[in-house]
Amino acid sequence: MSRIVLESLTKTYPGAPRPAVRGFDLDLPAGTLTTLVGPSGCGKSTVLRLIAGLAEPDAGRILIGGQPMAGIPPERRGAVLMGQDHRLFPHMSVAENVGFGLRMRGVDPAVIRSKVADMLDLVQLPGLESRRPSELSGGQAQRVALARALVVEPAVLLLDEPLSDLDPELRLDMRDLIRRAQHQTGITTLFVTHDREEAVAVADRTAVMLAGELARHGRPADVFERPLTRAVALFMGATNVLDGRFDGRSVTTSIGTLTLAAPPPPEATAVVIRPERIRLSAGSGTSGVNTFACSIKSLEYRGTHVVATVAAATDMLVVAVPAEAAAGHGVGDPVAVHLPPEALQPVSG
Repeated sequence: MSRIVLESLTKTYPGAPRPAVRGFDLDLPAGTLTTLVGPSGCGKSTVLRLIAGLAEPDAGRILIGGQPMAGIPPERRGAVLMGQDHRLFPHMSVAENVGFGLRMRGVDPAVIRSKVADMLDLVQLPGLESRRPSELSGGQAQRVALARALVVEPAVLLLDEPLSDLDPELRLDMRDLIRRAQHQTGITTLFVTHDREEAVAVADRTAVMLAGELARHGRPADVFERPLTRAVALFMGATNVLDGRFDGRSVTTSIGTLTLAAPPPPEATAVVIRPERIRLSAGSGTSGVNTFACSIKSLEYRGTHVVATVAAATDMLVVAVPAEAAAGHGVGDPVAVHLPPEALQPVSG
């Protein structure tokens, strides 16, 4: 297991108006799975390429297992990159594909057979050793690619949106498989995705990247529930951002004065609350802290839940409630919304 440290990485491609990666710092503890999430074009894949040695940084350092990677070629870094395109060799069997890296390293054939069998068990593909890639489903091909990456026991596994081409059910299966495989092997892993749910579901730690820079890094629950900045809150789906004037544990906003669970940091300029944390009830009663009379402006049924847009004073709030709890509500109905103090998160920016 190897710790990966990225220090002030900067990379600008020729002709680009701004750096793809700028002053990027990230610490990946040995044996952990970290997700790197951000919108398309924010620089996530460039970070992977820099770690793998497929591109060189203009500034900054990469350390793998404490060793600086400057001048170290890709094949000597102990990093394996797995992308959306699994790129299996079409003329080779599943077993030959999985064992390819070991053969290139001159490993004894008997050892290769044993390791390949173990890996196919790990990715739940026993008995498919003799099949060709053309005989596999998309999900099976991805499992073979994962086995091929893991069998060489890399110092770091780099996953570049490996699940983006799979349908939702297969994506969930592969997500769980990657998590289990990483736990079993203990390989330090950096998993790039643009899917916010995926980013917090599989990780030991989550890093948010925006416009080439690290915007937030920590435990998934902390990143999700306590975004710290307006930009991270919006990217992570907080939706409701209320600018305000802070005074101790209260903040005056466009919908009224809100009570906070704790004093805000001095740099706070707004509070955010996720749609699912707002409570909605019938009628216009406003008894209780942080409870306001509203009216429903729109309702959107999404299967398991309903998303309601409600007018609160001079502003709008987006509320997500279980589908059964929304039964009987209609557009124009008076409702009350409650914003629990512990669900209000002060942010800067």
